[in-house]
Amino acid sequence: MRKVRMLLVLSVIWGVVLFMFLPATVDRKSAQEMFEQARQNALQANIAFKKCRQFLDDVKKLKDDDSNFYFFSGDIWLVCDAGADVYPFVVVTAYFLEPSFLPALRQTLHDEIRLTSDSKGIPQDFDLKKNQVVPRERSQVIFGASEYCKDGLAAVVEVTGKDEWFLRMKQIMDALHDEIGHGDHYGLGGEVAGNLLQVIVRLYGMTKDKKYLRWGERIADDFLLKRDFKPTVLSDHGCEIISGLTMLYGLEAEVNPNKAREYQPKIQSMLDYILQNGVDTDGLMYLFCGQPPENPMRTDNWGYNYIAFLLYDMVNSSQRYRTAVEKVLLNLPKYKGFPWGCKSTSDFVYLDQLADSVEGGIYLYNRLPLPTAREWIEAEMQTLLSMNFPVHKFGANAVRTTMQYAFMQTQGLYLREWREDVQIGAVRDGKTLYIYLETERDWAGKLCFDVPRHRELLGFSLDYPRINSFPEWFTVKSGQEFIIDGLPRGRRRVTGSVLRKGLSVNLQARQPLRLTVRLR
Repeated sequence: MRKVRMLLVLSVIWGVVLFMFLPATVDRKSAQEMFEQARQNALQANIAFKKCRQFLDDVKKLKDDDSNFYFFSGDIWLVCDAGADVYPFVVVTAYFLEPSFLPALRQTLHDEIRLTSDSKGIPQDFDLKKNQVVPRERSQVIFGASEYCKDGLAAVVEVTGKDEWFLRMKQIMDALHDEIGHGDHYGLGGEVAGNLLQVIVRLYGMTKDKKYLRWGERIADDFLLKRDFKPTVLSDHGCEIISGLTMLYGLEAEVNPNKAREYQPKIQSMLDYILQNGVDTDGLMYLFCGQPPENPMRTDNWGYNYIAFLLYDMVNSSQRYRTAVEKVLLNLPKYKGFPWGCKSTSDFVYLDQLADSVEGGIYLYNRLPLPTAREWIEAEMQTLLSMNFPVHKFGANAVRTTMQYAFMQTQGLYLREWREDVQIGAVRDGKTLYIYLETERDWAGKLCFDVPRHRELLGFSLDYPRINSFPEWFTVKSGQEFIIDGLPRGRRRVTGSVLRKGLSVNLQARQPLRLTVRLR
């Protein structure tokens, strides 16, 4: 009997041992794999960050001697190019990689306001050599201002919040509201109207001023209620209205449900029309709705458009369009090296088309992380990173996408006191973040974590899928508590407030630091 009891005890002990150690072995193996992925992500993020940092050096060589402008579009500061496409992503890149450059870029903003604004505050093209405004048709001025706000200032505001760039965006939009905010917006065209809507939604979120909501409703009414709007253009310079109307619909669902119910069947009909008339068998979109299938041209803005489908599903808590979005993501590996909207990949504009296509892919991967999408993004980014990034709108758009790609690899983490030899990468597994850090020379700085910018900077209750944004990956809230393992002094509990301000880190040369951050 005693022997039997002894065997039972030994069996229990052995079971406990197995229970304690076998899962630990699995966890360690899993952690090892996760850290290896984080290391690979760090390599790719480092290449991307260095490429963007080089772009800043190239920018500085184009400084105008007589002003705080830069020659981003030749001798003329074009609002729709230099202002909308180049300047904002110089600002965003400097914000993360070289904050000491920001004061000079603020002076550029001050000169833009002082030298290009008309009596209402609306920006105009400016001749840097002649030091004077370039006369344009009023429709061109309005177009440039809408582009500057939507493509340029809105993208900066997504990162910086209510800073000077927000104030400039608001100033321009208030002036546009007074000039064109009460007419027939359909006559403005889909591009300008779409630009305005995308900014209006952000302005309402940040100010809660119903002037913007009412303006947005007037635009949407002109397209959806007074007309049975169906998009014809699915590429740049036309597809903006698709995202704009859907963003406003998302906002209305939150603040004015009755109005949202009016828009809902119209938005759904618009999206259904696109799928029926503008999409090929693999889910890619043509340049135009109704384009003959035998025409091989596909728009590089396919991802921008599919964002609207995801937003619709988010607002309605449905999966009506999930299959359609998954379809294109599953088929992406077939389109490595595809000449988006170009006759060939040797076309001058291919840099811009590729950058826009990958940007759209990153937006969608952020919401639907399918392995096929990641595979395609990684392959296309190798092509993009091998290309030259000239200091004009095409190169700046490539920088924008490259920064988005880098943050995909770091899960939104960034370094204060960034340096070219310091590598950072991260990968997420549920509530746990695996971080890999390595440097060639000793480094001390701060490891900063992203915040729920959609809520804290833009005032949105939901993280609406939207273009001209930097997707959120791993974010922390002030009141949350996290457990960090892997620090030299052992496990540490920290609040989200600490991580948001930056976790102090000291790295020794060629001695990787592997951290796990887990929400309690």
